[in-house]
Amino acid sequence: MKILYVGDLHGDPAAFGRVDQAASNMNADAIIQVGDNAIYWPGSNTVERFFQKRERQNKLITPWYLIDGNHEDHNRLDQIWKEQGSPDVVQLYKNVYHVRRGAFVEIAGVSHVFCGGARSTDQHHRIENVSWWRQEAPNGQDLRKFFDAIQDHKPAVIVTHDAPTCVPLYRDGRHGDPTASGFMKIVEMSDHRPQRWYFGHHHVLKSWQDVSDIDFYCCGIDGQFQVWDSEYENA
Repeated sequence: MKILYVGDLHGDPAAFGRVDQAASNMNADAIIQVGDNAIYWPGSNTVERFFQKRERQNKLITPWYLIDGNHEDHNRLDQIWKEQGSPDVVQLYKNVYHVRRGAFVEIAGVSHVFCGGARSTDQHHRIENVSWWRQEAPNGQDLRKFFDAIQDHKPAVIVTHDAPTCVPLYRDGRHGDPTASGFMKIVEMSDHRPQRWYFGHHHVLKSWQDVSDIDFYCCGIDGQFQVWDSEYENA
């Protein structure tokens, strides 16, 4: 089993391409992207064209699983979700999926629970439904579904856009917003500890072991990623 957990890509098709090629070179089973992918962004379709070209090539390609960050066209994602009957996993292109908040998904034999979204710190510089959307951060219903999925499924891995406030980067002058605080409450309330928790949002490639009995991994930016390679670990 080999999975790439990819950091924020911010609508850069070249970064998508680098990750796609790296996954192919490594024979990865899946690519999981932790939000702020901006696959759909008003006035730009370059990432859409990347995936459309990839689909037309019709070759064996690594599946992508994307969650939403705060910098996404949430209206467009919600529209596609509703058109497909509101599933937990929405197909965007061939082997390209958007995973909704609170979803439980087994990928490459590994159990995952997901929760995208976060609050933009620069909301006041943005325009609603053009560069900012009210759905950007998980609400109470999203967090409840996320918590219930963790309790019900006991996943090996959690994937979110932001991180709970126990992660040490919050001690480095960063302030936890309601999403980070909500995740922290879930950590405190839950009787389950995943093996790993992958997240983005903070634009660093770094890991922290055994924080609240969980290994945390921030997945970087602009094509950076963390790799979970079970063959390497078990060698």
